[in-house]
Amino acid sequence: MYIKSKTGVQTFTASIAETYEARAQGLSETKYLAPDSALLMIFPHDDNWGIWMKDMNYPIDVVWLNSSYEVVHIEQSMHPNSYPRSIYKPKNTARYVIEFPAATTSRSYLKIGSKVKIDIR
Repeated sequence: MYIKSKTGVQTFTASIAETYEARAQGLSETKYLAPDSALLMIFPHDDNWGIWMKDMNYPIDVVWLNSSYEVVHIEQSMHPNSYPRSIYKPKNTARYVIEFPAATTSRSYLKIGSKVKIDIR
């Protein structure tokens, strides 16, 4: 998968979560996420999809995209100990959620309103 924005192109090895079960599992119980890796969650329709940190072992950045691949919400360095207190949701509806290693979004210059292109190869 690669993500293209006005600031450049970044390539990630991505896992895809399209089923309810795969999205609920997410990155739970994984030991780490490599710097060039991501998890792309594809939801069936736009909504305020929540993300939790259940059974996570490391912090992550999460980006929500609408059906036009525009960034509508970003959470940086979501910490594992935030579960079960916090379920993170976007203010605007989203169709896609991408989970990255912590600090990826600050290095990529992604911001609310950025248009990204996702090419799954």
